[in-house]
Amino acid sequence: MRGCLRGDAVNGVYTTTNFFPGDKRPAVQRFVAGYQAKYHAMPGAYNARAYDAMIVAATLMQQYGATRDGVHDGLPQVKGIPSVVFGSTTFDPATRRVKNPSQIELLVKAGMFTLWDGTPARAS
Repeated sequence: MRGCLRGDAVNGVYTTTNFFPGDKRPAVQRFVAGYQAKYHAMPGAYNARAYDAMIVAATLMQQYGATRDGVHDGLPQVKGIPSVVFGSTTFDPATRRVKNPSQIELLVKAGMFTLWDGTPARAS
């Protein structure tokens, strides 16, 4: 979404990402619209991750206290934090990472990243 990729050689390339501004989920589209209204640019993965990090921090502080111990103790317990990157987020207590993180599958068509619909790309 950040401009055209160069050359025909990239068409038909598959890749994955955690965040794609073209994701149709309502939470993603609200985030993209708000970001564009404020910054007049398309958000990238780092913008979405920073946004999510603030939501996680605020949720933990509201539910478990705005202290180091509150955040530490709340992380393995908190469930269903809204996320533009992962959807509803819960953390794995053993790894302290997002439990069951999602991936978005992309395909390059006409030099642009697009959501992959699951059908094989045709050779050009």
